[in-house]
Amino acid sequence: MKLLFQKSLKYLLKHPLFFMPKRVATRIWLYGLRSKNIGLISYEAPDQKAVFDRIHHLKKETGMLQEVHEAYQLYQIASSLQRIPGDMAEVGVYTGGTACLLREADTKKTLHLFDTFTGIPEVSEEDTAYFYKGQFATSLQAVKNRLNAYENILFHPGFFPETASIVKENTFSLVHLDADTYRSTQACLSFFYSRMSEGGMIVGHDYTTSAGVHQAFSEFFSDKKETVLTLLGTQCMVVKLGF
Repeated sequence: MKLLFQKSLKYLLKHPLFFMPKRVATRIWLYGLRSKNIGLISYEAPDQKAVFDRIHHLKKETGMLQEVHEAYQLYQIASSLQRIPGDMAEVGVYTGGTACLLREADTKKTLHLFDTFTGIPEVSEEDTAYFYKGQFATSLQAVKNRLNAYENILFHPGFFPETASIVKENTFSLVHLDADTYRSTQACLSFFYSRMSEGGMIVGHDYTTSAGVHQAFSEFFSDKKETVLTLLGTQCMVVKLGF
């Protein structure tokens, strides 16, 4: 097997078509391997391909800011938590792309969507320079129209955590935070942490690229037993432990 891999890799790297577009180069490469009596065995899970196709579609349709692998991670996390009790929540809805994925990953739980829909409310000295007040503003009605075909979704427009008072008695299995800034992320963690079910997860976006988001997570969990796990891309994840 090792020799087979070395032969195929050597052939690929020497071939001038290595620098052609991926699909074209792959087909020509496979043809070349067959001509040299080198066979490859591959497997592609149909369900996985369907999710990736859906993510690509949503990125084009909604302008979703998550990278493909980040969106896939979020989908798989939401899907894996179906047996954990509690609602789902997202803070930082933007145009609704990731909300679609969350709803499709788990079609039964109530999904709470929090956003000002007027953009970032404020930035502070802890935040990365490219964020500014009013950034990522979008139309609440446009997002509602996009999600109209889904059931059991509740919108909470306005400033968090004031808008969260209606769910203060709820528990949560998954919270997706795309709040961008230090103070917003800090407020979200303070509200949701004690309301997370055991085994529930908090997923944060921009953890590795936003100084404010990273600081908020680091400070909040500095005296907690949970560990902030860095995922692929810019995401992080925290699993709520039992008492």
